[in-house]
Amino acid sequence: SLDWTGDAWDEVGTDDGTAAGGSIRIVAGELLLEGTGGNPERRIERDVDLTGFGAASLSFDWRCVGDMEQAGAEQDTVHIEVSADGGGSWITLESKVGEIDMCLEPGDNDAGSERYDLAALLDADPSDSRIRFRYTISAADEDFFVDNLEVSPTLFFSNLAAPGDNAFERLPVGVSGARELRIDFPASGALAGIDFCLGSIRDKAWLDANDDGLFDLSEMGIAGVTVTLLSDPDGIPNNGDEVVIATTTTDANGNFGFDGLDDGDFLIQITDTGGELSDLGGTTAPGIARELSVSVVDGEDVVGINFGYNAPGTIGDRIWNDASGDGVDDPGELGIGGVTVDLIGAGPDGILGNGDDVVVATTTTAADGSYLFSGLPPGDYTVEVTDTGSVLSGYTQTGDPDATLDGEGTASIALNGSDLSMDFGYQLATLPDVSGNVFEDFDIDGLDDGASEPGFAGVTIELRDAAGNVLATTTTDSAGDYSFLDLPAGDYTVAVTDEAGVLLGYSLTSGLDALDFTVVASDITGLDFGYVRMPAYASIGDQVWLDSDGDGIPGPNEAGLTGVVLDLYDAGPDGLRGTADDVLVATTVTDADGRYLFNDLPAGDYYVDVVETSLPETTPGDLDETTYPAGVDPSAVIALSEGEVYRDADFGYVPATGTAALGDRVWYDADGDGLQDDGEIGIEGVDILIYGAAGASCNPGPCVVTTGPDGIWLATGLALGDYMVTFDSGTLPAGVNA
Repeated sequence: SLDWTGDAWDEVGTDDGTAAGGSIRIVAGELLLEGTGGNPERRIERDVDLTGFGAASLSFDWRCVGDMEQAGAEQDTVHIEVSADGGGSWITLESKVGEIDMCLEPGDNDAGSERYDLAALLDADPSDSRIRFRYTISAADEDFFVDNLEVSPTLFFSNLAAPGDNAFERLPVGVSGARELRIDFPASGALAGIDFCLGSIRDKAWLDANDDGLFDLSEMGIAGVTVTLLSDPDGIPNNGDEVVIATTTTDANGNFGFDGLDDGDFLIQITDTGGELSDLGGTTAPGIARELSVSVVDGEDVVGINFGYNAPGTIGDRIWNDASGDGVDDPGELGIGGVTVDLIGAGPDGILGNGDDVVVATTTTAADGSYLFSGLPPGDYTVEVTDTGSVLSGYTQTGDPDATLDGEGTASIALNGSDLSMDFGYQLATLPDVSGNVFEDFDIDGLDDGASEPGFAGVTIELRDAAGNVLATTTTDSAGDYSFLDLPAGDYTVAVTDEAGVLLGYSLTSGLDALDFTVVASDITGLDFGYVRMPAYASIGDQVWLDSDGDGIPGPNEAGLTGVVLDLYDAGPDGLRGTADDVLVATTVTDADGRYLFNDLPAGDYYVDVVETSLPETTPGDLDETTYPAGVDPSAVIALSEGEVYRDADFGYVPATGTAALGDRVWYDADGDGLQDDGEIGIEGVDILIYGAAGASCNPGPCVVTTGPDGIWLATGLALGDYMVTFDSGTLPAGVNA
């Protein structure tokens, strides 16, 4: 218990500071807070040392005497407050106000008891704690009495369960007044050798709003952070001998703890499996490292506040050449590089604008005029353009964040916030401009022919200095025009970047998509870029085949003729086949299936010719008889449109009179029924052996033909007669049987 006598109590605002005199005095063992009229504020306070306590509470009895319903009594208050920093700041536990919380009726002697948790003091510096009563009571006949004031710490001991059961139970023990509790156990039998003096580790993760690495009572804890405790036998963290002992999670106030610990070295690790700290950075060394080495000696309770975090903010953003002088950062207006900028924060008094403000950081704008201050704690700041290198000499300011044109702006950022509105505009009206146009070059001459060749809107253009740094970016207007204003003398480049893809499908006709130029003293115009739409290319194909049934249609088992040469001709301006203006465009050869393709063709009139001498030879003559699909003549002129895929230029041939051909297909007979079913694929690379009877070809033989990619084979130019066909089983794929 804390009595009212002695020098421990300090009175403030009283007429007599002694224990027995003044408006705050001891009467019959009670503390009297006496009303004296005029509502002056008075208080009585003292230090309390809570070092070593796991928990503590404040309790007292109270009563009031007097008329709390008289005029002005509704403003009477008694505040019960505590401080964790020696009285620098105070936390209100409760405020009793007027007739609501004190005497309800005239002449009443209402009374009560109060108890308050002092956890907030233990979370900070328990050795620097302080309590006080602060009151204003107006009338002389209103009195408030306090008695039996106690600050009660709660210590803990471990109660061993039945022998053989190593589970410990944590029991609170209230201790009033005394600072030490001694408990003796007879160490015999099953209890012999058991250490009853077990320690604990307690700490806190908190949001360090002012980024000072120190916990303030106004700063919030961070809940839900997972924390792991590891044993560290050699006291050297992260060398491989650590063993996980326990894992816990911070409570609503950011507190966490581990109890029942033997003496030894430990390692606290902030594992944060839930990602509560994912957007935060550490403000203390353990917070940054996310771990802390701790030693427990003689069963002590190790208490600390070590894990501070916050989310830093940013302030920016640009100083530009305001060519139009309107105070607005318009497209095409250049940034001004090399300008120094200071960031100023509040000084020790915490108030921005007083004489103790300090420069927090200094930076210099980049080539495009941009700047950024990052890693900033929440608070108020001033951005000041200092221009120590006189880059802005000759300029007139036209815009700043607060429209005062004083080269300063004030920014306020919250936790994890940013303010990128700190822009400053300056004008130097005597500098030249550069301009150009991005246009559709229909006649592909690289020149802008005016209204007949419209411009492209929405094309992005970059301005770069001689070192390649981007100084500004703009976008072409509805007519395709762009400009960059007020350029100092020097070498520059304008380049088409087309970030929106406006020019997809177009080709550049004007030479380069980046133009170099030098500014001296005059405007520069005509930095133009011409583009023309790229055509979609077309193609013509498709097959030369042996039309065994002579129907003019490629059948599923009719083989293609390989090695046949085909020529593609442009029919020329007259669009007619076989005239003097025809031009040979390309030549190709059929593949193993008789297929061919002419591709990458612009729109136009074409025809295909088969080089007859490349057709397979027969004994009495060549394969010179052709058939065509109904209504289609593959050798006729084809009017090919842009991007068209033409696949009807097929050429079918039947053997010449007096000759024969053999062929068909080798396939995977998946169901083993001896029939070619849909979906059953051909076998490539099988050698077919042909033997002819007397008077026929391939005598004595064999003649060998190999199957193509689809399993089809063909032997042409055979004399009429009898033949035997077989195959070389050694050329079948492994595991395949006939």
